[in-house]
This record gives sequence, structure tokens and C-alpha cells, in this order.
Amino acid sequence: LLTLDGNIISGSATSTGSFGAGYIDNKLGIGTVSPSSALDLYEVSGVDNKLRFHNSTTGVGNSNGTRIGLNGSELFINNMESSNIKIYTGTGQTQGITIDSSGKIGMGTTSPAGNKLHIHVGDSGTDTVTTNSSLVIESNTNNYIQMLNPNGNNAGIIFGEHNDIDVSSIRHDGGGNYLRFIVNAAETMRLTNDRRVIIGNGISDTTADGILHLCQVTSIAIALNNQSAGNNNMIQWQDGGNAKWNLGGNGNADFALYSHEATKNFFIMNGGTETAEFYVNVSGSASSTGSFGGGRFGGRVGIGTTSPDYNLEVVDTGFNAIESY
Repeated sequence: LLTLDGNIISGSATSTGSFGAGYIDNKLGIGTVSPSSALDLYEVSGVDNKLRFHNSTTGVGNSNGTRIGLNGSELFINNMESSNIKIYTGTGQTQGITIDSSGKIGMGTTSPAGNKLHIHVGDSGTDTVTTNSSLVIESNTNNYIQMLNPNGNNAGIIFGEHNDIDVSSIRHDGGGNYLRFIVNAAETMRLTNDRRVIIGNGISDTTADGILHLCQVTSIAIALNNQSAGNNNMIQWQDGGNAKWNLGGNGNADFALYSHEATKNFFIMNGGTETAEFYVNVSGSASSTGSFGGGRFGGRVGIGTTSPDYNLEVVDTGFNAIESY
């Protein structure tokens, strides 16, 4: 039974009552006689100490509405309805965080896409995302992910699985200021701080020569695989965007080196010294035949031998005649 004594309402632990309106001038304690704030809810054994909200939409049962309180030392916010939890500032519901009934989180959106987290800065024009997208970052303009850390520290994206938590990764080395691509726990490619590209095995900054450097422990460093038979499969050298030389296989499976300009010469050099020069395009294999407009050699020439003892040595390999025209 509650009693009124001046400005104090008091009663026993079992008192009940109802009021049309009330005013508490100081502190109100529920479950405690020493409230430490304006409203203090203290856990009472056998009583749900959460602050509960009901309305005409939710119903009034224990399994209805929303609860806010403590679960041990955890802050507990529980919407028991199959609906969203929204935390936002101002008057716009998109100016905050939404947790939908399936557990997906939207930041800047009340309708999160993807599997778990959707960060919405602006409307991209599409509502469809790739299956199993755990993170969706959407914008109506340029869109970046930025990582900031102190000078000399590394940053990156690490890919892992059950048996190997960092099997592959893309990492920026803050000390050397280069970008590393690691596959199967080994560095496979590096972009150096002076804009060189190193690909292969045994990569280090000291191994790079030129813009592109290939490191390989097997006999083949570059393989050109023609997926469509009969087509050329070549490496092309350009000057100012204009094609100059091609090297590779032609549509007849021959090996070819040719110039796009008939007036250009082809040089063979050894140790910086010119050993041969051809005045026309040169192509063919060890068994090829052909004709040349002209040429000169800076050393010995062997026909039918790779070790000539004289300036010109011809060894009989079945073609025992020299013809002139």
C-alpha cells in the first residue's frame, strides 16, 4: 500500500498502485533505494530489469515490443518485433545506422543490400549487388577505400582460409614504398617506388632491370599461347605509338622477326659490339631458306657450322653447292 506524506510517496516492497500523472522532483529508483541518476533501474532477482516499450502495433506480451537494458555488463538493445532498429541524428532516418530484421547493417540507408554491411554515401543507380557480397560501399560519385597509418608501417588486404589465414594478399610496404602481390604465401609481383614491375620468383628490389623484369627458376619465363590457330602471336615494339618491329610466331607456326618499315635495318650485337647487320626483314628457323637484299657481319660467318674457324666457313650438310644469280 502506498502512502503520501507531504511530498514523499512511500510504500512497502509489495505495494502496487496506479496514477493518472506524477512528478518526481529528484531521483527515481526502481529496484534500488539509492538511485544514482534521475532514473535508475537495478536488477531484481526474477524480474526482467530491461526498460521495455510497447504500443498498439507490437502488443503487450513478454515476447513483444523492444527492450533496452543491461545483460551482465553488456548494453542490451533488443527489438523483439520482426522489424528494424534505427539510430540516427537530425530528422532524416538515412543519417545514421539501420539494423534490419535479418541482421544486416545499413549506414546511410534504411534498406541495406548485400549479406552484412552496406555503406551508402549516395545512390549509384543500381539496387543489385553480387551474390555473397559481405561489404557494399555505394556512392553517387568517385568511391574509394582509404587506409591511413604512420610513416613506415604497412597496409593492405589479406585473403585467408581455414588452413592458412594469409595465403594471399595485396600489401603496401611503408618502408620501401612499394606494392607487393603475394599468392600462395609467396611474393609473385612487385610494383617498385620508381614505377618498375617485377614478376616471378626470388623478387627483391635489387633484381629489377628495366621497366619490366621477369624472375624465373624454370626454363621458360614468357609463354605466348595462341588460343586461335592460324593467328599471329607476337611481341610488338612501338615508337610514339607507332608499330616498328614484331617478334614471335606467325599464322603458319613459323618464328618471325619483321619490321613495319622496309627501310629499317636489323642488327645483331654481342657485348655492345655490332656483329651483323641486315638491310631487310629477316625471318625463318634453322631449316628456313630465303633471300636478303644485303647484309654485313662484324665477325666470322658459319654456314652449316656454329663454330667457324675462318671469316667464312661452309660445311657440307647436304647442300653442297653455292649458287650465284
